[in-house]
Amino acid sequence: MKAIFTKLKGKLGKSGSKRRKSLETAGSGGAGIAVRSCFQLHRTYVKPSFRSTCWDLSDQVLSALNIAAQSSPVPYLATLSTVALSIFKAAQGAKENREALGELSKTACDFASSVLDTYRELHPSDSGSDTSQDQSSFSSDHVLNNHVELLLKTFKNINDWITRVKTRKLFCRLISYKSDLREIQKFRGQLRDAMDKFQLQSSIALRTYASQTERNNVTRHEQTQERLIIIQEEMQILIRRSPPTTSDSNSPSSSHANIVTPAGSDIVIESEKLVGFGAAAMSPNGLLAASILQPASTIQGIILPKDSSQPGSIEGIVSRPDAGLMSLKRCPVWYQHPRKRPRLSV
Repeated sequence: MKAIFTKLKGKLGKSGSKRRKSLETAGSGGAGIAVRSCFQLHRTYVKPSFRSTCWDLSDQVLSALNIAAQSSPVPYLATLSTVALSIFKAAQGAKENREALGELSKTACDFASSVLDTYRELHPSDSGSDTSQDQSSFSSDHVLNNHVELLLKTFKNINDWITRVKTRKLFCRLISYKSDLREIQKFRGQLRDAMDKFQLQSSIALRTYASQTERNNVTRHEQTQERLIIIQEEMQILIRRSPPTTSDSNSPSSSHANIVTPAGSDIVIESEKLVGFGAAAMSPNGLLAASILQPASTIQGIILPKDSSQPGSIEGIVSRPDAGLMSLKRCPVWYQHPRKRPRLSV
């Protein structure tokens, strides 16, 4: 049996050597050159991986995040994005544990973007009503601010550790390969814990902000309704105090108790078109203080005197509730004649 095994081994060895020689001779010819060139081409051309594309995308996103955070009044928002960008660049230049550092830097980028988005939701650009809130802080919730500071502290620890690792010598980096990997996993756990706490507290802060905004809107609406009711009551009092009178329609001094027109339309008095009123603002001593030109679209009605010695004089005007103007009474005013410009009568 031993002799048979030895003979079989020798035959296999001879066939293997012949196969190697045939490959070498083939390699010296044109086919061998083609094989070697294809192998070299395969080595030089490497299809870009998804991770490299993802890194480039994260770099663009984080650069935009850093620019946006620089304009924020909160100091540590800019610091947070800057440190995250530093972690990302350091991970790109790493030679050991490159994959693990890439995942760590991507996590830091996502968390920094989430923090900035939360700040934008808490401080919308179109809301300038709450001026009492300190815009230099992340939010009015002190617990949420503490979570942001904790996340920033974790970012700085990661950045300092990566900087120290890059300054090590090659032999030290090779020896500490596994321990560095465990350290990276520990940092990822710290980031997740800090981000979970931040997201939980930010959800509470956003719900509180939304409910407070809704309450403010309801209060503002109620105050507006109260003001409109007061204006409506004043208008009704003015209408009741102006009794209707009869006069000759051909007389230029014809008067009416109260002329109410639809919103935005012109006021017509005896076929004479009125496009605006010049209302006199009276001072406390009864003298004329100033004149105000009020367009007809803001006027709901006028109050004409019962007896008037001056043609076209009125006793007061009633503004529309949504015009934002107060109703004026006993202001000497001239309405516009077709061939005359509006004049104030003192």
